[in-house]
Amino acid sequence: MPKTLTSITSNFLAYTGCRPGEAMGLKRKHLDFNKRTITIEESLSKVDAFTAKRVQKSTKTGSVTILPMGKTYETLSQFKDYESNQLLFVNSEGNHINDANFRNRHWNRCLRELHIEKRVLYVLITVLPHELLSKVYQLLRLLT
Repeated sequence: MPKTLTSITSNFLAYTGCRPGEAMGLKRKHLDFNKRTITIEESLSKVDAFTAKRVQKSTKTGSVTILPMGKTYETLSQFKDYESNQLLFVNSEGNHINDANFRNRHWNRCLRELHIEKRVLYVLITVLPHELLSKVYQLLRLLT
């Protein structure tokens, strides 16, 4: 199970295909450990291109997406005791992660070490848009 903030965040982004702003906007209330699902309904979006300041708002597409926790279940389990509105992915000072720092210091280095060409932060494992994955997951739940 990943132990550092960097490995936890990398694990989550790689296995869910979430946009960085969606991951940064995730709160404990978005995790359902009984159903093993993640609800993506808001994002921490940049105020402008020149600062790291962000505001909470709806997702880029304005839709709500429900994803299976899948391989992230163990990693996310450490957040079970968080308060409902507590952000999950924060730095050591309790603030949201700076995605540019994360990308430059950790993500790109990780890709280099794995001999994978540089790519957008939220495109690694997931090829299908996560809205479609959500629908497939809901269909599978109905069939089982």
